[in-house]
Amino acid sequence: MRKLRLLTIKCFVAFLIVGCVCQIVVVVEQVRAWRKAVAPFETLGARVSATGGDDMGRLAGRKGVSRIIFRENVGDAELAGLVKRMERFPNLDTLVLEGPKVTDAGLAHLKSLKQLGKILLYNTRVTDQGKADLQRELPNLREL
Repeated sequence: MRKLRLLTIKCFVAFLIVGCVCQIVVVVEQVRAWRKAVAPFETLGARVSATGGDDMGRLAGRKGVSRIIFRENVGDAELAGLVKRMERFPNLDTLVLEGPKVTDAGLAHLKSLKQLGKILLYNTRVTDQGKADLQRELPNLREL
């Protein structure tokens, strides 16, 4: 009877260890997915924020991306090149675009980002007409 109890305890401990290792592997893979997904944005100096706080959002991989803040070094051409990547972020709610390199043409590239709720513009060359055109394409925008 004692041997059976000892075997049961060993099996239970082994089960716990394997379960913990599996969870760690999942977390590591999600963090890797986050890093891979946001690398092109961070290379351009953008700041990428996660849902539920940085640590929790990063554990969600690319699903955790909620906000991207682009600085003045990003313009129309960069937005055109990154829009397909942004489409892969289902929880991306907010884009912040800053600087004179962003115009109506750059804003037009964003029309496929149906998940967006806010686009904040600072010191851009976007016109009221460019905003109105995008608002028609993205009716879920709460703020532009």
